[in-house]
Amino acid sequence: MKKWLVFVCVFLSIYNKSYGQCSGCTVTIEGDNVPVGSMVNGSVVCISGNRTSAINFNNRNNIVICIADNSSWNGSASSLSGLSRIDNYGSLSIGNDFNGNWVINNYSQFFFNSNLNSNKTLNNYGNMSVPGNIDFNSNSNFLSNGTLNLGGNVNFNSNALVTLQGNTFIEGTANINSNTTINFSGQFNIAGNLQVNSNGGINAINSNQCSNIEVNGSFNNNGSIVSNYLSNADSPLFINKIPTANAIVGDFNVGSCPSYDCFETQQISTSDGIDVIYIYRCPGQLKVPDLQIDQILLDVMVAVVGGGAGGGRGEAAGGGGAGEITTVDGLSLTIGQVYPVAVGSGGPGSSSTSNQGQDGFLSSFFGITSIGGGGGGSTSSIARNGRSGGSGGGGGANNSPGQGQGSKGLKVGNIGNPGGDGNRGGNGNQLTGGGGGGAGSAGINASNNQPGTGGNGLGLNILTNVPNIRNAFSGGGGSTGRNPALGYGESTGGFFNGIELGGDGNGKFGEGVGNFGTKNTGSGGGAGNFRGGAGSSGIVIIRIAYRILPLEFQTIEANFQKEKKDVLLKWETFEEWETSHFEVERSTDTVKSWVKIGMVEGIGFSAGPVEYRFIDNTFPITGENLFYRLKQIDFNGKFGYSKVVSVRLPSSQVTKNVWRTFPNPTSGERFSFELLDRSKYQNEKIHVRLISPNAGFRAYFGTNIPRLSVALQKAILQSPNGIYVLEVSWGQNVEYIKVLVRD
Repeated sequence: MKKWLVFVCVFLSIYNKSYGQCSGCTVTIEGDNVPVGSMVNGSVVCISGNRTSAINFNNRNNIVICIADNSSWNGSASSLSGLSRIDNYGSLSIGNDFNGNWVINNYSQFFFNSNLNSNKTLNNYGNMSVPGNIDFNSNSNFLSNGTLNLGGNVNFNSNALVTLQGNTFIEGTANINSNTTINFSGQFNIAGNLQVNSNGGINAINSNQCSNIEVNGSFNNNGSIVSNYLSNADSPLFINKIPTANAIVGDFNVGSCPSYDCFETQQISTSDGIDVIYIYRCPGQLKVPDLQIDQILLDVMVAVVGGGAGGGRGEAAGGGGAGEITTVDGLSLTIGQVYPVAVGSGGPGSSSTSNQGQDGFLSSFFGITSIGGGGGGSTSSIARNGRSGGSGGGGGANNSPGQGQGSKGLKVGNIGNPGGDGNRGGNGNQLTGGGGGGAGSAGINASNNQPGTGGNGLGLNILTNVPNIRNAFSGGGGSTGRNPALGYGESTGGFFNGIELGGDGNGKFGEGVGNFGTKNTGSGGGAGNFRGGAGSSGIVIIRIAYRILPLEFQTIEANFQKEKKDVLLKWETFEEWETSHFEVERSTDTVKSWVKIGMVEGIGFSAGPVEYRFIDNTFPITGENLFYRLKQIDFNGKFGYSKVVSVRLPSSQVTKNVWRTFPNPTSGERFSFELLDRSKYQNEKIHVRLISPNAGFRAYFGTNIPRLSVALQKAILQSPNGIYVLEVSWGQNVEYIKVLVRD
């Protein structure tokens, strides 16, 4: 017999403060409905459905907006005094600049038709399109790690902070102006001309894959294009033509990138299904596949590793820190939906004693982010400290009393550790750098004669039982040191399970180049006397667990009964064998946790269809999604689950001061339930529930208010002392009144 498919989706919950990835919601908006909640300064506004009409923000400041998965907003707003942040997991369109020094984080689809102005930050980790011309202006901050389509001419103006990773396509011309250097990896395709002006530039970063600049028009470089010798880190730079004016610094190739497969899937069998593992070593997209007959999507695990940082430069320099590791279990995704994946590049090592190694870059999946590691310190006084990051970079050292010892970079975020301190020992002849921090342990502090080794990495639970993949990530880079006896010193990068992850330091005088972090592990680069090694790029791993649906259900459905304000759950089995009973479970938080709400006795044995019914009237009437599933339990204790079904309750407007109770507190001897604001009541049927945290609830309904009042008085007389909640619902409205019962 044919079993039914189960579709597990991201649904949007209103009053439990969560809309999928959106959290902390204080104002909720469903489509073009009236916002629910009070708009104040600092409100978190969560949008579900498709919002096309303007949102009135009542002249409020510091507003945070979140667009949920499978939802959209056209950016139409009025009276928005100050925007703080937008997190987009659906589809967002913006045609004008908002007030405030805002940040926009795009994890899905974004259409932008404005310039990016001073003190604004835009992070694109998904797919972003601009239909016409765009200027990235002074002191703006733009990072794209996904797909970026710019439909016209582009100006990267003075002092704009720009990082382009993944795939960037410009339909017009591109000008990189003075004092702006673009950090770049991936594909950079310009249909028109590319002009790099004086003091402007492009700086290649380590993506552990080929990076390509292709210019169809003229290619002029009056500034600086630096490959940073990343061919040593398996990240060669390819160009389709030689630029005029200044030559490219470092190694590069003329031609097209060779093919590179940076995406891998594996499938492993489990005792009752299969797990599919998706591994992304560069930016890409995940489409959640349709379920097959008999399948249920049981779980989604995600591990996100940020890019490792570069090592410092000098005779006593610090190793680069490892990228942060973030793991999530129980993520809800929509069947058939496409989700962008952003993999952060590694930071290049330092080529100057006056600069630390460059930080690694952030990796992301559906709002789950991991920042890159912190760069290793170099030998000069202005660059001797390690930088903070997912794991901190190691400190450098120099022979300057009072300023010789560099401090470690600190851990920022989830899984990571600080780097090691630099050291100036003896009479200043013994100079040693600290190791870069790793996810498994801190970088080792430098000592008089021993440069610090990189901190160790970690394995990921998500790769348990997955063959042919080295499960080791995020080790710190090694450091360098000056030893009076040897003339130079060096140390190793961090390990995990015998696998070296961080790059070794190389203190060879005048020519030592630090090793790069092990490819696609988010590990730090080693320090180098001549040049630091590059950190490696990060990685994103997604594991989806599928199970075989064990039950033979012909139908299962849940429907909200408007008049009774309850949910009718109905199901029909094909046949039954040793069925003891069914437990009915409900969830209100996107199927991450379930609560048993009732039980229905099974028929035991049947060769034909059997119908069952269950009424749920124990939920709060707050306009949220409810999810139900059945747990079938046999006489021998074995059990299995049905598919998940959902019910969307009608949106309810929470009111105040429409109803009142008197007196309050009350003993029940005198108690009255009354209508206070007659303009808000149009003779709808009234549903009243007297709810106790310990004793459940009692429900009453009708249109005769005095009769309801008498019934409530009798109930309170029979109730023990305590605090009760009176839930009054009528039409699309609901009001909650606290009632204190005492003698």
